[in-house]
Amino acid sequence: RTHVDNDGVQQAGCAALVNISHHHGTENDDHLEISADGAIQALCTSMMRHADNVEIQANAFGALANLCLDNQERLKELSQAGGLAAMTMALQKPWKSKTEKHEAISTLSILLRSLAEYDQ
Repeated sequence: RTHVDNDGVQQAGCAALVNISHHHGTENDDHLEISADGAIQALCTSMMRHADNVEIQANAFGALANLCLDNQERLKELSQAGGLAAMTMALQKPWKSKTEKHEAISTLSILLRSLAEYDQ
């Protein structure tokens, strides 16, 4: 936790979580369950502390989508950790790539829709 304010460390960590979480739904799913422990909170914290770093935001969006889609417990954890608010705030900042920003908007929309479906 000593590196929570270091942009480079956070950027690398978020990028690593995108790659690790990309294997969700494969034969490595048991490994992902172990790897996901604490990841959502860490991603949300990173997004909040580095709100102006577009690379961190984009990687965090990707990792959160990979971790939370089709997983009710993780969606609830995301909501409770302030992740939805962090994602919404990130979208209010300028992004270098319109494509990445549009993908992030779609990701947030899908996560919100999934959360609403689970709440019914």
